[in-house]
Amino acid sequence: MKLLRKRPAHSRGYRPKGFAATSRTRKAIGRSIFSDAIDYPIAVLMDDVMATNSREMMEYCKRNGFLIAPHGKTYMAPTLLERQLSDGVWGFSATSNWQMRTLYAMGINRIILTNEIVNSTAIKWIVETLKKNKNFDLMVYVDSVSGVQLLESTVAKFTPAKSIDVLIEIGFLGGRGGARSKDTAIKVALAVSKSNYLRLRGISGFEGIALPPENGTVLDGVNLLLDLIVDTAKEIDSLGFFAKTTDIVLSAGGSNYFDRAVDKFSSVYLSKPIIRILRAGCYLTHDDGDSSPDDRITDPKIDLPHFQPALHVWGEVLSIPEPTRAIVGIGRRDASFDLSMPVPKLIRRSGSNFLEPATGMSTHTMNDQHLYLNLSKESSVNIGDLISFGIAHPCTTFDKWRTLAIVDRNYNIVDLIDTYF
Repeated sequence: MKLLRKRPAHSRGYRPKGFAATSRTRKAIGRSIFSDAIDYPIAVLMDDVMATNSREMMEYCKRNGFLIAPHGKTYMAPTLLERQLSDGVWGFSATSNWQMRTLYAMGINRIILTNEIVNSTAIKWIVETLKKNKNFDLMVYVDSVSGVQLLESTVAKFTPAKSIDVLIEIGFLGGRGGARSKDTAIKVALAVSKSNYLRLRGISGFEGIALPPENGTVLDGVNLLLDLIVDTAKEIDSLGFFAKTTDIVLSAGGSNYFDRAVDKFSSVYLSKPIIRILRAGCYLTHDDGDSSPDDRITDPKIDLPHFQPALHVWGEVLSIPEPTRAIVGIGRRDASFDLSMPVPKLIRRSGSNFLEPATGMSTHTMNDQHLYLNLSKESSVNIGDLISFGIAHPCTTFDKWRTLAIVDRNYNIVDLIDTYF
């Protein structure tokens, strides 16, 4: 048998997932997601909801004196990055060397690399890029003296034209990276101050995965970490370790607890102007999980942005093998499952043009390509019906799609976005 060595060609019917093989993908713009331009499952983004979510977040940041560098890793899509830049974001965050380089290739000049960097090839790329582009504003993490020494010695090999800006990452016991104590962070700051090629720019951390202290809650753990960031910044400032920078960066605030970062950082005053930066990545599309303060806080007097889910995945009912079970053509290769299973939202019955709430249904589990839908007595589903599902983690849904459709309120496609994972 002859091996197929060529890339799939459009002439052979190849299209990105979600789009029919009968026409060119871009020709789907202007068509309905319920038309023959679509081959389910398909992931869609509500255009007006994203616009509202973005406006809510930008106005919230402005009211509180914060900038935002959302995690570009959430969607890695130039179309959405451009939308956020137009709306006023300060820059973007990345967590891997590859994400940093990819964001830069997309034209992003302000990046926070929220990770320690130890790879000599990546360090060389940073040095050479800073030489070529004087407008490239990059900050990377350090959290140990040995990490500072490794970064310093590697940078020295490539004759840098300017210092590399670093943020000391603060962490917590049982967490991932980050100095575990103020004393450790001070030692790291001292090591950076002795460096010829590094400049201490500020203090950072990520509270989104904080653990509850003994006899406490997760929110207590969040507050403890943010307090440690503030206390560390004050101590390091008093010791004069921010001497080489004209301003001091304080950064935290993932999608779940950015309100706590705003509360803790707003009252901080240091010897130099403070740049307060949030890094929430999911606000643009939001989700149907618990991914923002709006899901946690019900007091209307508290100043918060209010988001709505903009990301949904539509799939067909393929089988109803049992009275209480339907099988939908959506799986782990199409929707996130790491935090919780997809949530049934709407149903469009076969042959109908109307949308109804998907009541009496819940997701039991998923395989690679199949979703096991629980059916209650009051639910009514037929083979061929279309069901939309909300998801609980945008980061691990976007990475399953090469192309997603942006739709209006009538589910007509107004644009397509490409992702780069």
